[in-house]
Amino acid sequence: MQIIKINTLTTTLCLLAVSVATAQAPTHIPLDSQRWSERKYGISILPPIGTKIFLDSMSDNLVRIRDIDKRYQITVAVKRSTRALSLEEVVASAKQQVKYTHPHGQLLIDEPWKIADRSARIMYYRLQAAGQHDLLLGQAIVAIAPTTYAVVELNGSGAHAELLRPTFEAVLGSMEIADQQKLSQMRAAAIARSVQWRSTLNPRDEVASVQPEQFFRIMRDKQDIGWMRIKQRYGTYNNRQGLQVTIHTHLEIGTDRFDTVADYFRPEKNREQEIWSVRSSRRPVVAQRANERVETVLETGSGTLSTVQVVIDYQAGRPDQELKFPRPQNGYLAQADAWILHRVLPHDTPAEYGFYWYNSNLQKITYRTDRVTPTLDGYVVHSRTAPDLAELVSRYDARGELLERDLGQGQKMVRSDLNTLKTIWNIR
Repeated sequence: MQIIKINTLTTTLCLLAVSVATAQAPTHIPLDSQRWSERKYGISILPPIGTKIFLDSMSDNLVRIRDIDKRYQITVAVKRSTRALSLEEVVASAKQQVKYTHPHGQLLIDEPWKIADRSARIMYYRLQAAGQHDLLLGQAIVAIAPTTYAVVELNGSGAHAELLRPTFEAVLGSMEIADQQKLSQMRAAAIARSVQWRSTLNPRDEVASVQPEQFFRIMRDKQDIGWMRIKQRYGTYNNRQGLQVTIHTHLEIGTDRFDTVADYFRPEKNREQEIWSVRSSRRPVVAQRANERVETVLETGSGTLSTVQVVIDYQAGRPDQELKFPRPQNGYLAQADAWILHRVLPHDTPAEYGFYWYNSNLQKITYRTDRVTPTLDGYVVHSRTAPDLAELVSRYDARGELLERDLGQGQKMVRSDLNTLKTIWNIR
């Protein structure tokens, strides 16, 4: 008798190609009812049930959707060019990039598609991997504007090939892309609304909005992970009268402790000017050695009528980072003003206000929106501090006192008092 040995890797590759090519319509893939969306390009999708969402604001990806069983990951990115490109040109470029990154990858499927009623292209590749099963790469490309394209990618193991294509195509089928002209008009209207409102703002109301001291517990899934103290005042700084805000934040996450002290100042006169500094330190909760290193970053910034300048000092042998931005002429929000904004916005009429501001987390000037919704006992403000970041939901009582702020991913700020924080954190 002749014994025939079957190469398991070859069998897997064949099954992968067959599974991808013959996958049926994705009607049986359950999707979440809560839509992920971003406001810069107006893209939104429904993630599959059983996935986690991670915002990738510091990378090319707007979002990562990861299966909790680690069978696949879906990412959404936006690519921009300096000239108008046809879909065929973008697809050809994408294929070249895959070929360069994976010289031995094999294109299994290349099909025209419709995504959000727009012409699109979908490709599936088989990629070699060191393990027993090769990988499947799915890539969908759809035009947002002549110079802007959305790229949705699927990465998963060939061991789950029968699941991957229906899941990917179910997500693509849920995708919506806003009309870019209407989106631009909405932004312009929100900026105009904020400019008009600020032109009628009574300076006395602004001064009255200042709260000398506020305390908050920072919690994750009902567990305390830190605290925040906010001090505001109208006073003198460098011989100039104006708004000064100081923020102390303490966080303990895993084995690390984070402490941040931020100072912001905006003069009462020459209101287009501002200065600020943010010092952030990271150290272990329990030092393993007496000389355990503390990582510190110092950000200093200043703004004038024409420019915003920022210097980031990493204080750890790394060179300073110097940033300079043209200051938007309409709708610019100073750092100090951002901390009193919700108390001075009109509370009794639903409206969305648009601003430009320097976002320290992203290290750039971004467009932000603050949407006010009155309630029976106060009001709620939905803030998106950059178009591709998640909303922060802040709840206020009728006096404009911040009760809590939902920070997303199970974290929130909850109004507290000094005695409570002394009991929990032993602060002074």
